[in-house]
Amino acid sequence: MSAAAGFYKRSPDSGELLFAPNAVYGPGFTLLAEQHAEYGYPVDGWVWFESREAAVVEFIPPSPPGEAELLQ
Repeated sequence: MSAAAGFYKRSPDSGELLFAPNAVYGPGFTLLAEQHAEYGYPVDGWVWFESREAAVVEFIPPSPPGEAELLQ
């Protein structure tokens, strides 16, 4: 497991990327890192990724091109 492997979720309030490397405890569910392959995702918005980069690709849409890029 890499140092950034874990459960990720995009906060519906702030849009911040939340990270839990070991476990997530919520109402009616528990997600444990050692059992991450056994869950059906997403679970309350949480998904397991092997790296932060993979989570960013999934949760953070690319920025639209800037004006300079559009003029090229």
